[in-house]
Amino acid sequence: MKFANDVGGSPVGFHSFPLPLGYVFSKMYAAPDVFMPVPVGPEAMFHTGSENDPIVPGACPVFKLIVAPAAVRLSATATHASIRIVYFLRANMLTHQCAVPAIPGSFLSNAPSDILPLAMNRRAFLASLAAAVNAKEKSWEGIFVIMQTPFLDNFEIDEASLRRECDFLVRGRVHGMVWPAGAGESVSLSPAERRQHSQTVVKEVNGRLPVLIGVHGANKYEAMDYAKYAERIGADGLHALGPTSGVTDGEILTDYFTSIASVSKLPMCVQVTNGGMTTDLLLKLADKIPTLRILKLENSDVPHDVTRVMRERKRPVIASTGGGAMYLYNEMERGSGGTMAGAGLADIQAEIWDLFQAGKKKESRDLFLKFLPSAVLERRTSYILMKEILRRRGVFTTTKMRNTSRNFMDAGDHKELDLILETLKPHYRV
Repeated sequence: MKFANDVGGSPVGFHSFPLPLGYVFSKMYAAPDVFMPVPVGPEAMFHTGSENDPIVPGACPVFKLIVAPAAVRLSATATHASIRIVYFLRANMLTHQCAVPAIPGSFLSNAPSDILPLAMNRRAFLASLAAAVNAKEKSWEGIFVIMQTPFLDNFEIDEASLRRECDFLVRGRVHGMVWPAGAGESVSLSPAERRQHSQTVVKEVNGRLPVLIGVHGANKYEAMDYAKYAERIGADGLHALGPTSGVTDGEILTDYFTSIASVSKLPMCVQVTNGGMTTDLLLKLADKIPTLRILKLENSDVPHDVTRVMRERKRPVIASTGGGAMYLYNEMERGSGGTMAGAGLADIQAEIWDLFQAGKKKESRDLFLKFLPSAVLERRTSYILMKEILRRRGVFTTTKMRNTSRNFMDAGDHKELDLILETLKPHYRV
């Protein structure tokens, strides 16, 4: 039997599947309407059966259009005898479809243990695939924390505290994390420190949450190198601020971000860092860069920018925000895909988000109003506040900052923080 090439153009054989060829087809004859999802990797691919099979040519274009934008890897095989197709899809993307009747365990008695067997016909599979694509997009929504960078008294990076911060965020059930970015004092880090501790974060999280690695640089060449490194160490995505040179020209910015995307297939977040990164530019970037998944809006009127992105986007790019989550509830009501704030109270933000998504809007708003004073205090004290909260919660050992111009809280600030944390403590997840 001949197999068509995958969409990337490289020839593949049946070795791509977790199940051997003979096993698959023997089971197909026994139960030709069964479709078996199995984890086969994150990339968008499509394998078909014989090029002469009458079903396959009509199916290919449809599936390619559905699958490729979501970066889901889909495989299919067909036989002439049964005129059926067996589909393989990552199991963790169909777990929400457990209501579909499972086929008897004996059917897959010799199959790998990580197979999620579901009994469905072709129409049910297509419905499940559409739901899976939607679930994949949703997995990039929520509270994606901009991690702080801890320093020792000698201003060296405190790796032990950085690892504790990773674990703290995982246990706080946030939805993702980013390092290094603006709140992580990335401009004060050397290239060697960025590379070394990007790997620290990826290894410590170990797949428990999506990790986006900051890839910004003074120019596109630096940023491209960081992007290639992020993919090499196993990051889940790229977080791209504007060039640290501060350039605001639209054409240069477009070239900068498209160049980053050109060297990596990882999903990308673009964060507004200067006045040249207008909402118009962001929407154009979303049209131009298929892997652009998240827009972190940071201009002067973020809630209105959220509304505009949701209204004018041509595909499901996510409108995320920053600003210390000061407008989080209003932004959620407008359809935002989450926020990217500091780590100190990330578990509280995650609870606000989760309550809202569960339809418990009153509880979400009530907790947001308790959280809001911390965002107001952060607006005045800046990043030092997050480090102080992390110190009080046993994550950091110091509040040292290399950028000392923002390293100040007076007695009045500490007293206000005492009251804020006393109010929020009953809601801690960690």
